[in-house]
Amino acid sequence: MGVYKGDSRKGEIEILEEREVFRNQYATLSNDKVRFPSGTTGEYLRFRWNAPYGVMVFARNPNGDLLLIRNFRHETRAWHWEIPKGFGMENLSPQACAQKELEEETGYSAQDWRLFRTFQHAEHRTYLFECTTQALANTAKEHSEAITGCRFFSKNECKQMMMDDTAVTDATTLFLIAYIQLADV
Repeated sequence: MGVYKGDSRKGEIEILEEREVFRNQYATLSNDKVRFPSGTTGEYLRFRWNAPYGVMVFARNPNGDLLLIRNFRHETRAWHWEIPKGFGMENLSPQACAQKELEEETGYSAQDWRLFRTFQHAEHRTYLFECTTQALANTAKEHSEAITGCRFFSKNECKQMMMDDTAVTDATTLFLIAYIQLADV
């Protein structure tokens, strides 16, 4: 089954011709020829992840403090505080992959894992797991990342970070900080 082409007569952007312009093991970029609902034609970029799924980890310590990593993101060329996350792997369940990402990016193991939310972006599903951290399990960090550290942030510190438009820019991390503030957890 291929990608849904759409129907411009129904108000959708219809793909007339798929034009793949880039692909690697992580993502595919297409510059499709399309017809807009107005009847005009043009080009439209479409980005797709090639991983089977994504994972993100909402990790807190027994006091409820949120674990964030300080990561240099290549696409923004800047340092950010964010939750641990990564690409899914064919041979791992989403939860096993989330456990692996948490340990690789932070050195922590965790207990009480539960699926917190599922996000859908195009054909790509991302699983957000909540867990409670235990003691450091591993001090060796992922070598293909630019992570300089991780630390726990209290509810008040999270609120301050949310107000600083440079500390946290990742939408999912901002969502979790807002959730912590609103849900009073």
